[in-house]
Amino acid sequence: VVLAGTVGHDAHWTRGWPRPALPLSTCTMIENLVDRLGETLSGALALCVNGRAEWLGEQVQRVHPYGTKITLHRDAMPRGSAGCLRDCRDRLTGQAILAMGASVWLDDDPEWLLRRHREEGNALTLYCIRTPSLQTRGQLDVLRPTSLFCCESSVLDFVRPSGFQDVKEQLVPALRRAGLRVGAVALRGNTCEVTDWESYMRVLAADLALRGASRGAHQLVS
Repeated sequence: VVLAGTVGHDAHWTRGWPRPALPLSTCTMIENLVDRLGETLSGALALCVNGRAEWLGEQVQRVHPYGTKITLHRDAMPRGSAGCLRDCRDRLTGQAILAMGASVWLDDDPEWLLRRHREEGNALTLYCIRTPSLQTRGQLDVLRPTSLFCCESSVLDFVRPSGFQDVKEQLVPALRRAGLRVGAVALRGNTCEVTDWESYMRVLAADLALRGASRGAHQLVS
């Protein structure tokens, strides 16, 4: 599930563009993410959008080159990440649901993400990045959650059918009260979410390096 509810259209540095629509070397952020998922995973793919983000989903549906079935879920009232997952659950297949924000640069292997979720035996897995701890002057790392997570479809029974329902604020406490396992997994690659100009520049540099490496490999094979 790709969540395109919070699009950042009012951020001055995007010049009015939603963050998922920001350009990379050959496509937009959201197109790159959907292609990454489509070429790696099997199963249904859902795009959750609301308001002015709807054209993002329509654009991806037109250009997506893989055979993955894409469904567009319109979030009429902001339901939050957990609420959107519950609302579009019937359109998905399989027991595990991998979800992320639409402006995520996915460097980690989606198959590895699912495998770690299953190996940990979690009902819900939050994928995190390691950051130096200020309290220990950088000697120890802390795990900072990203907008990337995986859950069993059964845990969505703990999400209320109406009202705003987020993952960290509502779903995690509900699962803990029920005695279900919530785990954190540190990402191995350079997966990140574009939230500001600095993170966008890092993603652009990574994309250009990746495209350059791919062209070099193609020339070597030729």
